[in-house]
Amino acid sequence: MQRIQLASTEIDEIDGLLSEVLQNYSLPFSGEFLTDLVVWSHQRPVRLRQELNRLRFTDNGNGVMVVSGFPINNHNIGPTPPRSTLRPLR
Repeated sequence: MQRIQLASTEIDEIDGLLSEVLQNYSLPFSGEFLTDLVVWSHQRPVRLRQELNRLRFTDNGNGVMVVSGFPINNHNIGPTPPRSTLRPLR
């Protein structure tokens, strides 16, 4: 399993990116959001993109990377939705 610990500057970059995304889209499953998602993903911190690409090309079959250091606000996230409300993205 590969691991990456985010630096404070990377966390700041991700926070800024998330703020922009939240300002531009009201629904995470909207067609526009899903279409633009790849473009937004290119704005992730460079080292994170490098490590994810390294995983893609050197993975031993696990396909797992632990990214740590990003603060999580459980209060803002709320509880996990029940399975009955989740719908496939097809």
